[in-house]
Amino acid sequence: MTFKLPGVCLITGAASGIGRGAAITLAQEGCSRLFLVDIDLEGLQESKNQLQHVSSTARVEVLKVDIASESSVKRMIDECVSKFGRLDYALNIAGVVPQRTPIADVKIETYDKVIAINQYGTWLCHQAEIKQMMKQEPLEGYGDTRGSIVTVSSLSGINASSGMSTYCASKHSIVGFAKTDAQDYGPHGIRVNVICPGMIDTDLFRATSPPDAPAALAAITPVRRLGKPSDVAWLAAFLCSAESSFIHGAVIPCDGGLSLRRGVI
Repeated sequence: MTFKLPGVCLITGAASGIGRGAAITLAQEGCSRLFLVDIDLEGLQESKNQLQHVSSTARVEVLKVDIASESSVKRMIDECVSKFGRLDYALNIAGVVPQRTPIADVKIETYDKVIAINQYGTWLCHQAEIKQMMKQEPLEGYGDTRGSIVTVSSLSGINASSGMSTYCASKHSIVGFAKTDAQDYGPHGIRVNVICPGMIDTDLFRATSPPDAPAALAAITPVRRLGKPSDVAWLAAFLCSAESSFIHGAVIPCDGGLSLRRGVI
């Protein structure tokens, strides 16, 4: 199936993993204007290079952004609008994952970093994206929809996760403010949805997991495999598209059924 994606897409965390996968998938689906941001400029350039092999017609712009900085997020929106004239789809994927540590042993600086990026940074992105979308008219063929925001939380945003109190705090927060934004701005034509990935096989996942974790987690996942970045990316593309126009305020696991098993994440 090919989704209708004629607008401008902003993707945070686009230098690797799910963010890069989302960029590739949207380009494959015909999104021809992509604005990719990350703290890792070298990774962004590699993402851009890969996109040029996927789509010869896509225009791709990249920008180094620290989402935990209000001025950096403001520049992100300003540059996107300067390059493309508007913002139709925002995929908020940037985030960090700490090592599993019981709360009694968590260093305050670790807590501060995780909250600054995952919670505060994503909140700043929501605020800036919504401000821009409120200024613009809907795309032709999109009804009353001014824009679609798709934000990535985690299964740790809807469940407990042993040794991950800081990460859970940041990801539960995302679910809370995204649902509130959906309620506040749905009447203004801005759709907001949340994806909660399970165990997705990325470099970040492997760097923060014990060596035996991938095989062990695949074995207890009902579909008997880890997720791929493209699994999340296809869902994100659908939620951006006109085909999902009645899906709003949803919190959707993308986990191979792992959330059916309690107490395993």
